[in-house]
Amino acid sequence: MLPWKHKQASVCGEINTEFAWERCMVDGKASISGASRRYNKPSLPTTMEQWGLEDVRQWLLHQVRILPKHADKLFEEEVTGPVIQELTKEDLSKFGIPLGQIMLIITKRDNHLKGVQDKEGQETGKQHKEDAEHATSSTVPSHKITKTSKTGNAHHPGKSNDSLVDDENLAKKIVKTTESKAGVTSTSPADINASDVTKIRNTKSVTTTPIHNQCSPSPFDLLHTSHRYIKGSTLPPETGKINYLEPVHEYKLYKCQDVDEVSRMKKFCNEVLRFASGCMNRRTNGTIHFGIGDTKSGYSHGEVVGVHVNGDKSKFEESLLQNISKHFKNDSDDAVECIRPPRFVEVISESHMSLNEFVIEVDIEPGSQICKETVYEVDQMVLVDNNWKIDKGHIFVRKGSATKDLMANQKERVSWEMRKKLDDNVKIWTKEREAKEKKGIQKKRSGENGGLKLMKLITAGKESFDDSGYEHYILVVNKADKKQLEHLEFVKHINWFAVLDFDPESDQSGLCNQVRSTKAANLHFPEQFLDSEDASSLIKNLHLYNQTSWIFCNGRSNVCDKKYRPMDPKQFQKERSNDFNQLVNVICRRDIMPAGKYLVVFLVLLKVEQLIDPMMEAYFDFYKTMKGLTDILLITDDSESFESWISLARLKVDEIDVQNRSVYNMPLKNVNATLLKMQGATRSNTRYLCTSSKGPCVLAESDEDSWSYLSVMCQNECKDTDLEKDKTRLDDFRKHVEQAFYKGGKVSPWNFYFAERSKKAFIKRDSFETLSNTIESALKYDSSVKTVHLFHHPGCGGTTLAWNMLWNFREKYRCAAVKDSQTDFQEISRQVVDLLMYGEMDSNACYTPVLLLVDNLDENEGIRTLQSKLRAAIDERWVRYDNTVVIILNCMRSQEPEKRQKYTILDSVILKQELSISEQETFKQKLQELQKEYDTVDTFLSFMIMAENFDEKYIENAARNMLKGIDKHSKNTKLIKYLALMNAYVKNSCISVATCEALLDIPTVQSTIWMPLTLQRVWSEQAKLLLQIDRQYSAFESVRMKHHLVAEQVVKLLENEYQCPRCDIAIEFLRENDLFTLSMGREMLTKFVKSMIITRDKKEHGAEADTRFSRLLEDIMQPNDNEKAEEVLLCTADRFSENPFVAQALARFYYLQKSNFTEARKWAKKAKGLASTSSYIADTNGQICKHEMKEVFDLKALKSEKDFLSSDRLEKALTLTEEACGFFKECQRCAKKEEDDLNLSGYFGEVDVGLYFVQLLGLTKLFDNTNPVLKSKMISYLKGSIDLHEMPREDEEQQKTVNLLKSKEYVMINLYRNIKESLETLDDATKLLKPRHAENDIPESRHLQSITNMYKRYIATFCPDESEQQQEKGSYSELQSRTKIERRKGHRLAGLMSYLTSEEKKKEDAKKDLSLIVHEYEKIISNSPPHNVLTERCNLVMATIILHWIHSRRIEGAGLYARLQQDVKEIMKITKKNINHLDLFFLATLFLWPTQKSTENDILQLQTSIETLHRAFRKKFNGLSRTRQTLAFFFLGKDTALDRFLPRFKIDRESKVHGKTLRQLWLNGDIFKHPRVKDILQRMNGTTDERGQTIYLDHKMCSPQGPGESIKIPVRPVNPSQIRRGRSIEQVSFFVGFALDGPIAYNVQPL
Repeated sequence: MLPWKHKQASVCGEINTEFAWERCMVDGKASISGASRRYNKPSLPTTMEQWGLEDVRQWLLHQVRILPKHADKLFEEEVTGPVIQELTKEDLSKFGIPLGQIMLIITKRDNHLKGVQDKEGQETGKQHKEDAEHATSSTVPSHKITKTSKTGNAHHPGKSNDSLVDDENLAKKIVKTTESKAGVTSTSPADINASDVTKIRNTKSVTTTPIHNQCSPSPFDLLHTSHRYIKGSTLPPETGKINYLEPVHEYKLYKCQDVDEVSRMKKFCNEVLRFASGCMNRRTNGTIHFGIGDTKSGYSHGEVVGVHVNGDKSKFEESLLQNISKHFKNDSDDAVECIRPPRFVEVISESHMSLNEFVIEVDIEPGSQICKETVYEVDQMVLVDNNWKIDKGHIFVRKGSATKDLMANQKERVSWEMRKKLDDNVKIWTKEREAKEKKGIQKKRSGENGGLKLMKLITAGKESFDDSGYEHYILVVNKADKKQLEHLEFVKHINWFAVLDFDPESDQSGLCNQVRSTKAANLHFPEQFLDSEDASSLIKNLHLYNQTSWIFCNGRSNVCDKKYRPMDPKQFQKERSNDFNQLVNVICRRDIMPAGKYLVVFLVLLKVEQLIDPMMEAYFDFYKTMKGLTDILLITDDSESFESWISLARLKVDEIDVQNRSVYNMPLKNVNATLLKMQGATRSNTRYLCTSSKGPCVLAESDEDSWSYLSVMCQNECKDTDLEKDKTRLDDFRKHVEQAFYKGGKVSPWNFYFAERSKKAFIKRDSFETLSNTIESALKYDSSVKTVHLFHHPGCGGTTLAWNMLWNFREKYRCAAVKDSQTDFQEISRQVVDLLMYGEMDSNACYTPVLLLVDNLDENEGIRTLQSKLRAAIDERWVRYDNTVVIILNCMRSQEPEKRQKYTILDSVILKQELSISEQETFKQKLQELQKEYDTVDTFLSFMIMAENFDEKYIENAARNMLKGIDKHSKNTKLIKYLALMNAYVKNSCISVATCEALLDIPTVQSTIWMPLTLQRVWSEQAKLLLQIDRQYSAFESVRMKHHLVAEQVVKLLENEYQCPRCDIAIEFLRENDLFTLSMGREMLTKFVKSMIITRDKKEHGAEADTRFSRLLEDIMQPNDNEKAEEVLLCTADRFSENPFVAQALARFYYLQKSNFTEARKWAKKAKGLASTSSYIADTNGQICKHEMKEVFDLKALKSEKDFLSSDRLEKALTLTEEACGFFKECQRCAKKEEDDLNLSGYFGEVDVGLYFVQLLGLTKLFDNTNPVLKSKMISYLKGSIDLHEMPREDEEQQKTVNLLKSKEYVMINLYRNIKESLETLDDATKLLKPRHAENDIPESRHLQSITNMYKRYIATFCPDESEQQQEKGSYSELQSRTKIERRKGHRLAGLMSYLTSEEKKKEDAKKDLSLIVHEYEKIISNSPPHNVLTERCNLVMATIILHWIHSRRIEGAGLYARLQQDVKEIMKITKKNINHLDLFFLATLFLWPTQKSTENDILQLQTSIETLHRAFRKKFNGLSRTRQTLAFFFLGKDTALDRFLPRFKIDRESKVHGKTLRQLWLNGDIFKHPRVKDILQRMNGTTDERGQTIYLDHKMCSPQGPGESIKIPVRPVNPSQIRRGRSIEQVSFFVGFALDGPIAYNVQPL
């Protein structure tokens, strides 16, 4: 270790006396400053150049004495001191100032400037004259001049002769300037102060070079400092001794890149030793700077240039130490003590980019106890003939701003005299320095307690971040150096909302790079915050609140785009300042950052010395936006940085305010230690996850942060925390957590932890064990993702039970909860798979399953989407699994949980608002336990409701008591009313805290420093009892009622006892602008309000019954108050004028409730204009026309009339029919493009309105339906068999009807066809396909019933029964056969398949109908050419197969099978690959399925049939198959002939299971595990493809292309997750089902 001693610089005051020979070198600037202070009033800065806005204004008012309005005008125009010096008369006149006032300002300004200069001249002349008397004693000895001339000036130590000549010339100029301006007698150049020379040189350079920014030198005697220089800025002029302790400075350019390494080091050491000995002899502190330019070298004096340091920096230190020992003779030990090691201060660009350049600085501190009275001689090295020689005998002394060699050019006698005088002076200087050192120590005083101040300021008066008064933190920071980064660990541990970083290299080598190594952060630019005006979109798109947003405010050096290039302060002002100001405005918006709940921390790591520095601009921007410094904290690296900062900030901000909100007297390492100590004590120091190897793995904080949508519950959740070390604090925290939970707050893992710790069991509902077992059972499935449902009444502990599951399984599985279920499912899935695979070393190992809690997801569709995305994510990552690896615990609120459970009975558990006897006893015991510890158990609302077994009377009384004394007209009551109404009708609804604050008029600016004005502080007593604040959605805090049941009772009480009807509350709610102004939570609030007013209850969503309108509107209309309901809807339409579904709701209200079709059409038209592609809105338009037609043309009333329907009225009906059918057709087209489950309303509507019109047509005289002949003609006309000219026209009315029908012929021609096609589509959708999801069975059953009723109407209208056809017997024999078949639905595949699912009691009727169908088909086929009845032949084959299975006795076996098989093959030869014959290729897969007798041609035909079947299915069911799936109508059995094709009901019978359980067995595939089912089904073998999507059947037939390739028969696995992943080609076995889209593999098992 090198023997350097490090000392802190002392602070000392001014020196009173100086020796005469040195006074000529005193810095003239000090003298001028003194004169200026004596001239000006104390209130104004020294020179006009330093005046700010207020200084100019005071001078104008009190010294110039112009009118105040003109002074104010100049203040508004931002006229500062530098500006007023340059103003002309023309400039002032442009400001609107009168001429007289202008002349007064100009005159006073000029007189002031002249007076200051005169004073400065007099003081300077006087000082120079005194100093000149002693200047002659410092003449340079002549013998040294000779030596210098020999060795050359270039390498001689000290200033060159040329430099001295320049100084003399400049000195002469000073004399002339002084004579001309101050009237002082001529003075010799020796009288001129060195700093004046420098000042004139600098003044001269200003006129020829750009103005450079001033900067201050590095702190003295600090080897490791964060100080950096901006390239091109200028340091203060070189100085002479001031007060011994204040360092003098000397600058060297040190451009030695072109010389060898030895010469570089010699030059460096020469300069340091010369300067060091000069300071040591003069006993003054000093710093020599290398890398600073001057005017001679082409730079401004003191300009920062920098030095490239190649290689190891330590070589400077080592070389200097060696040369000290070598050239300081016997005093090297003193020199080592006084000379500090070289300090390398980084030089960066104006845009704060690294340049790999440094200013090398060496500090000299000649302590009086070290140097004593010694005079130091030092040798110098000179270059002679390219060799370095030692030049001995130099005594250097600092004189003014130069270092002089006293022995240079002196005669021997003079040299001896100078040495003697120097010895005497050194003794005096040593004593004076010693006195100054003592005085400096006495002046040191202990400052304020910085640690306490920091703690209080950063937490709003608290002691840790756990209970901080601030919820969010924003960091504004500039460039950090490597040493500072070591003390910025605290940045990693604070959850920053955003970091505004002005370091363009931060993500490469700065703070961002360091933080992101352990903490997730998203990298942004300011413009990304300006893209969206809506806060919700901004939060969602940028993942705000979930992850820190690291904003690069001055570009990024590693981004190629020019617009992100780093900029210097001037460029920043011009191009980026506006965007940054907008960024600050966006961040500080109330709907982004709630007022008073966030703190902006300015961390100044790089000293700010310019007013236009972006960091300072940021400070002012936040100051203006936040209207003060109350929630702004400034932290500087040292006091010098703070002094520089406050000198600039005071121009716009009160200096006292800045000091009060700043921490500046603490080293950065102490700041770091303080903030680390304040970190949250509730987080486990190390968090663990379980692994497949049964050992834990450490969960890194950065990885956990990256899972922004998940809340992970670790193995050691709540354990291993610092909180456990403080029992008192832990117990206080326990009480806080428990009280919050029992009062209605959300459950947290801490509730379970404290229950376990105290060995007091957490209350578990009876469903706990059932749910636990269901989760364990779900892990045994061979699907990658499995969902377990927990359906529960609101407020009965469902969410608590779900979290209890996570706690229960945390040591066995990886447990997590989705923070916000309304977010991106794809990103959630990616994060879940990351959690699944985290820390697992062996990719072939079975992963530890993830138990994922999803709460508050509104619809089943969301769960299905999440399942799908999870499976896709698992497949993409090639996750290997044999059983379930992700279990979704779907916690869903429902008013009818039993009905929701119906469709997932094996995978669901219900929790009701009803306690069992044992549960009641448990709650009773817990109540007694709580009463012993807490005095306010009555306020534990959530707990007490459950303890009272949800007793309605208790809840009513509790609500009544909490409402006592309420002021109906207060804003607090408004909030209670709005939340009660919304929570009563919409589950999980809430209002953001920011919106509530706006409603209650809470100001955005806080009045106190430690007590932010929060929502709870302005709540009324009723609000405190009823309302709860929590984070319902991860992006923002929100307010809700404490309990759903209390909300319902509050609404009733307000209506019955406080005369506040719910309709009035709803109207007031909708008209409250404050609720819908802020964008924070506005999207969710809008959703809740629309749900409350528009959304209808449906059974499939767990409702008790289907409703025509929302529950709120139904309740309002219950007392027959349609007007109030209408007013609510109209208010909703005013509030959400651009929402199509609000307009749709109004249209429905008008046509359903008020039969006002004009208004209904108006609103429906508006809805269609807003959402032209919505099938539901198109359907509403059609429904209005249909209802109007049924309203105007009531069939019962018309039939009771004796007259026929007139042609005029028929025209009206036809117009409505045409209009309605147009809308229904549009509905059908739109439905096929929508992603939701297929909307079949358009098909139902078209059939309904079409059949209704046909009935109206039968009431006309032309088609009198009481006349069988006319009715028959009507049917023939509609079917297109006869034309209108064959119709009777016996009277004028009939003629009018014919003319009307002719004019609408295009409508009439298509009417029957459209009815038939829509009915067939409905039949296909419900008979040949099934819903993909079980909960859609409720609407499906309604659809089936409606289709059955419509088919009956269709048959009654278009298919006359046999009794009616007897009259036309003979002439229509084929038509009669087809009519018989159609009446029995045997003309289509869907109708025939319906016989397979007919109920047991109807089997006999089904057998008769099928027998008739077969018979009639045989008649048709026998009397027609074979190629004309292909469809009929296919239908005959299918009817025969079905009849075979429903007949009590099997019909002919092997012979029939062979005949049917041959018939299928013959039809295939005729049709070839015509995809219009879907039913044919379905039959082909049955009859060509491989047997032992199959030929190669059979297998090839089977392959072709399956391929064609796929294409035919896609064509026929395009749009339907997206949301529905195919049914396997037959399964491959072990028998032969037709008995091979086992229908589904055969398998149902064998399983001997019925009802819901049977359906669940089919859904999860367990039906194929039943022993009796396995006995009758034939298992086939196959090989999977590498994608895991297809199985190829093993049939041992080779392809005609060669023996090496087999004919591929593809089979689609019903559950692809049963196939092993990882591109593994596996041998499997499976059961085969036959569906319309091809064969399906069930129960796939590896061989």
